[in-house]
Amino acid sequence: MKSIWIIILLGCIFSNVLIAGNDGDDNKTTKNTDSEEVTSTFNFYAGLGTFGLNKSYNTAALCGGVNFEIPMFTDNLTLGPEIILSTGTYSDKVNGVFKTMSGTDIHITANAHYYFDWLFEAMPDKYDLFAKASAGLKLYQSDYNSHRVTVSTGLYVGGRYNFNNKFSFYSFVGVGQLWAAAGFSLKF
Repeated sequence: MKSIWIIILLGCIFSNVLIAGNDGDDNKTTKNTDSEEVTSTFNFYAGLGTFGLNKSYNTAALCGGVNFEIPMFTDNLTLGPEIILSTGTYSDKVNGVFKTMSGTDIHITANAHYYFDWLFEAMPDKYDLFAKASAGLKLYQSDYNSHRVTVSTGLYVGGRYNFNNKFSFYSFVGVGQLWAAAGFSLKF
């Protein structure tokens, strides 16, 4: 829970610095035109997702995460690392007695974003639409089941609203580690 508040706090601090530092080019995004260059992007977000080992233990959880986008091969594709932290509580029968226990998942994955802005010619440059996929490892630890490692995957659709050429609102929904999340993007 503390990590989610730290991510939100950092977002507020960076947003004030970057919005104040707007150089007037409000339409610069990760799209590549003759006058613009493709930029790397750092995304941080909080949302709802799951934690647990399997269907019987998966439960709703607060999640926070960060990922990095590096443009690859084409202007519309980015690849990069991602870390997601989810934590929650669940009930389980231990020695014939139901107990409330807590657990934490740490997802260490690679992610890919594909931007579909080119499909909508009339869409303003302030908006970006994307599909996102991620795959990697999930490190699980609970009060009862100590440490375990499993596979972590996710498929999402989302969008970004660009306030200026450095700072954006970022959100997505889907299946996998997270159900829905929102946060901010920093471009550099």
